[in-house]
Amino acid sequence: MGLDVLPSHHSGVRGHVSGTTDRGLRFDIEVTSQQMPLTANGRARRTMELREKIMAHKGLTAYEGFRRTASVEVEGVEEKTTILLRIADGQRIHRFNVDVSPDGFYSSGRERNTNLRDLVRDLAFDVEDKCGLVGRVMRM
Repeated sequence: MGLDVLPSHHSGVRGHVSGTTDRGLRFDIEVTSQQMPLTANGRARRTMELREKIMAHKGLTAYEGFRRTASVEVEGVEEKTTILLRIADGQRIHRFNVDVSPDGFYSSGRERNTNLRDLVRDLAFDVEDKCGLVGRVMRM
């Protein structure tokens, strides 16, 4: 199975997806999601969003809004998604942690893309380039 079996968004991946890139490198991607308590930054971000909504709804100025909503604080959980990508070049296995940003970008190292499949393709090409496999088909 090639990269075409990999969906463009991580929500389409349940557990493990394995396959082979167009140029013969084997890949394995694992997506896990878990509910985590809000971090301090997450609580602060959600609290400020709630304060802004209250101010907009009531038509308050920033100073009045802060004074009236200073006691508002948000608790809760957020979903933490972890994406682990492994690419085998025949000699060793290269491991990449893929981060998902709030604006919908996937990033790992210097590569960044809105499409998960394209990010995996770019990372596989980087592995080929690093190992001197560009221009050759790799057999496993």
